[in-house]
Order: sequence, then C-alpha cells, then structure tokens
Amino acid sequence: MDSEGRSDIPQTKRKGGVSQVLELSETEIKNVLRAFYSDEEFGVEDYELEGEEEGSQASEGGPVSSTLVTAEVPFSPLAVSNPLDSAIAHSSSAAIEPRRIVWNAAHPSIPRIPFVGIPGLRKIPISQTPRGYFDLLFSDELYELVLGETEKFAEQLYLDSPYEKSRITVWKILEKCEFQVWLGLLFHIVHIQINLLESYWRTDPLYSIPIFAEKMSRDRFLLIMQALHFAENPLENQQEPANRLFKIRPLINIFHKIMRDVEYPHKNLSLYESMVLWQGRLIF
Repeated sequence: MDSEGRSDIPQTKRKGGVSQVLELSETEIKNVLRAFYSDEEFGVEDYELEGEEEGSQASEGGPVSSTLVTAEVPFSPLAVSNPLDSAIAHSSSAAIEPRRIVWNAAHPSIPRIPFVGIPGLRKIPISQTPRGYFDLLFSDELYELVLGETEKFAEQLYLDSPYEKSRITVWKILEKCEFQVWLGLLFHIVHIQINLLESYWRTDPLYSIPIFAEKMSRDRFLLIMQALHFAENPLENQQEPANRLFKIRPLINIFHKIMRDVEYPHKNLSLYESMVLWQGRLIF
C-alpha cells in the first residue's frame, strides 16, 4: 500500500459482466506472494535476488523488461480464488483429518468382585409368628429411644400449655407394654377405614368396634399420639439442624443398625421405584 492508501494488488475490472482480464507485472506478483505466503515456502528470496540483479542492470543503463501476464477467464465470484483461502483450506483439511480407529472383537476384561457373604437371617426369632419377627426388628434400644423422647416432649407440652384443664394435664408415664398396645391399635386402624379417628370409640351400633375401648381410652390414645417423639427439639436459642430428617434421624440410625445385625443381603438386589406420584414438595 502506497502513501495515498492505494493497494499494491491490482484491482480486478469487470468487462461487460462476462470476462475479466488480469494484468500483473513481476513486481505485483512479488507483492502478492509477500502478502499471503512466507518467503521460505515459495522461494521469494531467490526471486528477490533476481529482482536485485535486474535493478542493477537498470542502474547501469540496461533495458528493463516488464512481463505482463494476461488471462481471460469467465467472470464468476466463485471462480476467482484467493491464495489465502487456499492456504486456510489446506491447513484445515490437515487439522480435521479423521483418526483411524482399529476395531477389536475381543471383549475387555472386567474384574469380578467375589460375593463372600452368606445371605439370610443372622438371628432367628424366638417364635415363627408375626409377633416374633416384629420383636426381632423392634429392639429394646428402639423402645428406649421412643419412650424417652416421648416422655421429654410430653413434659414440654405440659409446661407450655396455658390451659389448666387441657388433655396434657392428665399425662402419666408411658410404659413399654402400654406403648405396644397403642401400636397394635394403630396397626388395626389401617385395616378398618373410618373417616374420623374418634369414631373408632363410638358406641353407635353402626360404628361400634369394642376392641378399641376395651384396650385403651380414646383420650389416652390421642394423647400418646400428640406426645409421640423420636428426637429432641432444638432450643429457642439454638439453630435448627441442617438435616431436615433430624426429627426421625435417631430412629433411622437404630433401624439401620438392627438390619445389619439381623440379616445379610443377597447378591442380587432390586431397587423398586416409588409408586407415589411426585408432587415436587420433597425438599431434602
């Protein structure tokens, strides 16, 4: 490019919209090669030496010849090739050359993990009855946790109650045998569907189920359900635990320990998906 901002590369001219005439001198060809390629790749150094010899002849007064390259080609934007585009295309084709993949029919060796356990029950219940298997899982440690935490929460309810004649004021210590009766009635409620929980103690012949009133009073049953607890609540000045299952976490830990002691799992396990419709409300 000269001082006036004109490029050394000659401008192409359209002639009648059909053909194009390119007239390049040797100096213009050398400028094109300098602009788009390295000197070592196309041997421009030798070309410059020839140009210097011609310049020396011109300085001595010899004739200087200018070679004109004339070619007539049909005009088409796609037919005019740019040397820079050709170089980029050549390098791109070399870079994206597909890698040769050799297929092998041999299967990879997968390490086998031996199953050394003896699946099945590690402890046998005393009696081969539903109650015997229930006692095998509901251990004394689990009873102590539930009874202890329920007693603490009942005391807290009694102290926080603003009413003198509320149901919690008649609370008495919950024993293991009474809690087992409460669990039995709770399991029986699942098999007999009634809309209201209080209706299980109704004396109306249409609703009469004598077993509930014979084993436990309605107020005592509802009071145990109100005070039932599995973990101690944080105090007012304490931060709530990050684990959202903290209210039942001690119960889960004891149950996992019992299952490890009672049964050894089999080699092949099947994890069933939940059959409950997902509502998007589970946040832990």
